[in-house]
Amino acid sequence: MGCFNLRQVNLEGKIVYESIEENEGYGGLHFYDIETGNIEQLTDGAYYDFNPEISLDGKRMIFVSSRDGDHELYFLEIESGRIQKLTENDYYDNHPKFTNDGEKIVFLSERNGIYQIFSMNVNGSGQTQLTFDDGGGSNPIWSPDGQLILFSSSQNSKQESMLGNNELFLINQDGSDLIQITDYETNTLRPSWSPDGQFILFESDREAIRGHVLKLYLLDLETGETKRFVNIDLNGYPELLEYPESREMVSEYGASWSPDGRWVAFTMMDNIYITDVAGTVLMNVIENGIYPSWGN
Repeated sequence: MGCFNLRQVNLEGKIVYESIEENEGYGGLHFYDIETGNIEQLTDGAYYDFNPEISLDGKRMIFVSSRDGDHELYFLEIESGRIQKLTENDYYDNHPKFTNDGEKIVFLSERNGIYQIFSMNVNGSGQTQLTFDDGGGSNPIWSPDGQLILFSSSQNSKQESMLGNNELFLINQDGSDLIQITDYETNTLRPSWSPDGQFILFESDREAIRGHVLKLYLLDLETGETKRFVNIDLNGYPELLEYPESREMVSEYGASWSPDGRWVAFTMMDNIYITDVAGTVLMNVIENGIYPSWGN
């Protein structure tokens, strides 16, 4: 671990993430410049700020905060530090994601009873509900061209499980033409779409041998093939494992593609790692950080 120089493998861009090293786990949101190695604190941890999403150009961020008493969405200009509140209601809003052009945001809201998918303009205007099914929705993201929204939902659930047998669904940007794209009969969560549109990374507990252990899987949309993504034998990294004999007890989650589609950042053991698209190289880049979002 730590033997790779990020410049030698041509890593570029900026990562925003949640820090968990202060204030009983709420360390605020941070900004990591891959090229310089500099880390900047963006929010101070006085409130619970989480689910950061950086714009593709690396200049703006959206996030969720409890600073007004419930979970609302906020916009932050990274260079100036200016913060703008985007939502205002008495319910939880969550999981915001930019389109690649930075003009639209998709997010979750429970303002009408259960979490459903909504979209809005980047200034908070035009908030529109897109899903209405009793199964609700979670973890929405845009397709690379901004025309489709991919999300996880327990609608059409075939079995009872810890998380409700979530599958992946697609809708148009206006909420029309719902299509189910996975049918694994397990939990399929937090998708992340590759910049070229060919692959979807997602989390699943399908192979969990005990409790709720998530692993990353790669879905090839051209072939329909699904495979485990991280292909490194963690038994060779005993410092990562509480139980070195079993890498299966270590969750992998919170994946974010690099803008060029060659690398993926993800969370494991409360640290952020980067791996190549084959899942065979492992680099620990941020300690005490979770849920990375990668921009230019």
